[in-house]
Parts: sequence; structure tokens; C-alpha cells
Amino acid sequence: MWGDPARLIQSSDEPMIYVSINYRLGAFGWLSPPNVTDIDANIGLHDSRAAMEWVEKYISKFGGDKGKVTVMGESAGGGVIMHTITSNGGEGKKLPFQQAIVQSAAFGPVRTQYADRNAQYDVFKKFANCTTLKCLRDAPTEVLLKANHDVIMASGAGEIGRLDPAVDGNYVPDIPMRLLSQGKYHHELKSLISSSVGFEASFQFPTPDTVTESTFDSFLNGFYSLAPESLKQQALALYPYQGPGIPEWLRASAFFGDAIFNCNQVWLAKSFQKSYRYVFNIPPAFHAQDVPYTFYTGPGAAIANETTAIIHQKFITNYVTHGEPGCEMGACFPNYGNYEGSANALSMNVTEIKVVRDPWATERCDFQMDLAEYS
Repeated sequence: MWGDPARLIQSSDEPMIYVSINYRLGAFGWLSPPNVTDIDANIGLHDSRAAMEWVEKYISKFGGDKGKVTVMGESAGGGVIMHTITSNGGEGKKLPFQQAIVQSAAFGPVRTQYADRNAQYDVFKKFANCTTLKCLRDAPTEVLLKANHDVIMASGAGEIGRLDPAVDGNYVPDIPMRLLSQGKYHHELKSLISSSVGFEASFQFPTPDTVTESTFDSFLNGFYSLAPESLKQQALALYPYQGPGIPEWLRASAFFGDAIFNCNQVWLAKSFQKSYRYVFNIPPAFHAQDVPYTFYTGPGAAIANETTAIIHQKFITNYVTHGEPGCEMGACFPNYGNYEGSANALSMNVTEIKVVRDPWATERCDFQMDLAEYS
């Protein structure tokens, strides 16, 4: 768990129970070669779902109410929640929670990258010194842990694709953004909070000076190799090259941030009648920089404005206990409203918290959804 929840719980004006869950990662959670039917895809998502269902079943034993469960997750955790909301295309078992706080939900468009998933499986077997699935299942734990480490390192080096949730045609019938756009999600969710930070792509470009025009092209063709030329040309129009002297990393990071983070958040917010959205803009507003504000424990290097941290926590606990974030210290959280209309969001900066129009409520996120069909 990233962050101490004690201060968050204490900031609530009503009793609140905090439960932290775990799920399998790396090859243990996401190894899913499409040509091997004996391996269940998306074990990490099924782990998470099982934990959520456990909470729903047993939270009353701890004094909780199974009819007032809120899930919260950031980055990969937000992605898990997004996949749960769109699980089975909205069919089957109802959600084991009523509200959700989804912060910077991360999921890349990887529907058809089967070659990568087969390569991951082959590389994992190689690192485990195995040639069959039976060998893997019989291998000692320490051998599998070492192979898992090695395959993740190979992913980081760009030799194979990342180990992530897979579109399996079942629990994950399609990319969540597309399922949301098609109404194929669990509408019984009462409400949600959807948040972004100002510069989600920060970790992708630690050295901006190395980003060139070819970087954008590699993202476009890497994510959407099957897209028709007309859509690729539209991408160039929506994310234009601005010529010498204009930092190219801004263009590449805008595209990457939209594809992996921002448009997930927009489609989540616009899919529910009762939704709330905020954008964390305290500089440098890098990915995950809002986490210390969620789990604020007192003054520290990660906190530029303590008042904002206190308000941020109160918005969260108000939402958990009352079903809406409400108002704190004169800052009021608006309902998002429909996408074509208001698209109200709360912008949190060092000096102010104010209502703005969602900066990503633009045609770029509609376009990203169209592009996802060819991922």
C-alpha cells in the first residue's frame, strides 16, 4: 500500500473503515498468451474482484455496511477499477461496490498485440528453463520469482511488451474506453470521482531533450498500427508538429497522456449521471503527485500547500460517507454534467481551487476512442 491511511480516516466526520487489497502482478497476474487456453487471462483482475467481493460479504463483521462500499485506486489501481466497472460488458454479476474514486486510471490500447503476449510467454518459459506449461506449474517458487523479475526487466528494456491486462473477450471483452462509449458497463454504480494530474506522461519522458518528431510517430504506429491512413492524418492534425523551437516532448506527451490516462478519465466521468471530476495542477503535476495529498499525514517535501491537502482529503471522506464531495473552505465540487455541456471539473492549484471546464473534454478524447478500435 502506498500511503498511510490513518490521517485520511481521521479526517472523516463519520466512522469509516479502510481496507487495502492485494492482487498478483507481473507474469503471475498478467501472463495471458492467446494461444494457450490452460492459462486464465487477467488473473490480477480476478484477484481484485475476489477481494472486492470478500469486502462486500464480510464488511458487516467489522461494523461496515455492504451497501455503502467505495473503492479507490490510482494509476494501475484506477485501471483495475475501470476494468471492473466495464467487466463482462456490464453483464453478469453486479458490482460489489456502489461508489468509486478513480485517480489517473492507467491502461494502454493493447487489444490486438497478440504477438507480444506470445513472446512474453515464450520469454517467461525461457527464463524459468521450461518448455511446457506443466514444467512451469511444477517449478519451485524461487525459480518463478526469478523468471518473473527477468521478464519484467526485459519488458522495461523494450524487448517485449509490458505485462498488462488483456482483452480476453470475456471478463475484458474490449478496451474499457470503447465499452464505456458503447454503454457496455455496469450502470448500477451510483456515482464516481474521476481525476487526472496536469502532466500524466511525466514518467515516460525523463529526458525531454531526446524526444524528436519520430517519437510521436513511434507512439502512433506502435499503439495503432492497424489504423487507416485517414485516422493517422487526423492524429497529426489534432496533435500537430509545431516546427523547430517548439518542444516536441509536449506533443508526444499530450498524445501518450491522452491514450493511456486522460481519456480514460473523461469517458468514465461522462458515463454516469452523477460524477465528479478534478484535475490536480499543483506544479509540476506529475503522475501520482496527488497521492501524498490523498494520504496527507502532515507537512513534508511532497506537500506544496497543506490547505489543499486538507481540503483534498475532506472531499474524499465526504464522498465516501455522504455520497458527494460537497464543499470545504469555500471550495465546492460541482457535478460533472454531460460531456457536450458543462463538463465541470475542479482544478486544484497552489494558490486556488476553482471550477473549470474539463481541459480534456475535447474532440481529442473522442478521437482516441475511435483510434482504439485499431489497437
